[in-house]
Amino acid sequence: AYLVGTQGVWRLLTAFGPLLSSLHARNELAELEIWVGRLLKILGIASVLAAALVYALSAVLVTRVLGPGFNPVTPLLPILALAGLAIAPSGVARILAVTYKEPAASITGAALQLAAFLGFGMLLIPRIGSRGACWVVVISVTLFAAYSTWHMRRLLPYSLNRWLQVMGLGALLSPLLWAVPANPILKSCAFSAAFLAALTLFRIAGPRDLQALRLAFGRRSIAPIAGIA
Repeated sequence: AYLVGTQGVWRLLTAFGPLLSSLHARNELAELEIWVGRLLKILGIASVLAAALVYALSAVLVTRVLGPGFNPVTPLLPILALAGLAIAPSGVARILAVTYKEPAASITGAALQLAAFLGFGMLLIPRIGSRGACWVVVISVTLFAAYSTWHMRRLLPYSLNRWLQVMGLGALLSPLLWAVPANPILKSCAFSAAFLAALTLFRIAGPRDLQALRLAFGRRSIAPIAGIA
């Protein structure tokens, strides 16, 4: 499921490849930074919501989709959901590496990810088994995201502030998922509603972001839209 998710995000990001390449070719770096920040923010929001749903509904999903025989894997899904939080920065860094023709960012990052996977795998899997394997995935994809982001920000110093705000808001509201004794579906709905409301209240995200995406996909304009960052 994690691999399917990462591939889905990558295919979505490649749809923005022509836009980012066009901005880069015309040396419109300020607008390029705005779009990178926007993609980071929107993917970050999606990853927080997905992680929350997996955490709250893992037992339901496993039972309904895979069957009761797979119930032992239920505790592993929330751990893997954490790896999904790194998809936004890693995916954006990858598409920027293509835009800037900078394969070293992805190649070196992938080598670091593989080394971490093997090293931490030998350390954790013999000790805590399948849980260890899940934590190895989280650690390795986080290192890839950190390195590739650092590498690409040397070429384009785009801001991570909005993405960090999204992650921080998700963390602050996470007690709605693990500290409130309620039906899992109710908890996931409460978290999602509170999270989206807070994003709007604090002006972190809003309808203008969706408008910007619609314009990008429609290729009508790539000009800045006031109030979007």
